[in-house]
Formats: sequence, C-alpha cells, structure tokens
Amino acid sequence: SLPSTPAIKDSVGGVIAAGGTLTAEGFFDPFNVEFGMTVPTPILAFGPGAFSGTSFVGILPADQVTPFSLTKNVVITHTGAGATSFNNTLEVIPEPSTYLLFAVGILSIIGASYRQRKKA
Repeated sequence: SLPSTPAIKDSVGGVIAAGGTLTAEGFFDPFNVEFGMTVPTPILAFGPGAFSGTSFVGILPADQVTPFSLTKNVVITHTGAGATSFNNTLEVIPEPSTYLLFAVGILSIIGASYRQRKKA
C-alpha cells in the first residue's frame, strides 16, 4: 500500500552468498546536507539466499520546495568465500493524488481513442 503523503520509498533485492548478511538503510535530509543522515528509513536486513524488501517513510513535507538529499548506507558481510549481488533504490514517492491525476489522464486518452474508432 502507498503512503497517504509524499514519502521516501526504500527498496532492495538480490542474492547473498552462503554465510553472508546485508543491511540497508536510507536517510532523508531536508536541508540538503551532503550524506545527511537526519531522518532514517527502517533498516532492511537479510541473510543468505535470495531476498527483497521495501519500506516507506512518510516524512517528506507536502510543501517541501527546497532541495533535499537522500543517502543510502548498505553493509555487506561475508564469513567465507562467495559473492553478493543486489539492486537498491531510494526514491521520493508523490502523494496518491498525483497518481489519481495521472490515471484520469490515461483513462481520458483511452476514452478519446475509443470514440475515434467508434466514429470510423
């Protein structure tokens, strides 16, 4: 489910070698400090094998107009030989009304296209 206000979405997924662990945490800084760690997202922690996880933090003010920074901290630990691969995203998710506006626009385009075909 999506948050009700603009939020930060933190997603990670991949494969960890046997005996390995991975922890991932994102940070939002409303003052645009380089590598700012003002507000953390929930820590995502995983053990060996395939993994994926997502967390939301609804901390982005709706009226945020100044630049801000997002920082990602990932720690990978191996107790033996092996490799870990992962993909990670840390992004701003707009408020749901933005999605609603987008959906209405798409439906309008589909409706207009349908009417054009019906006339022909």
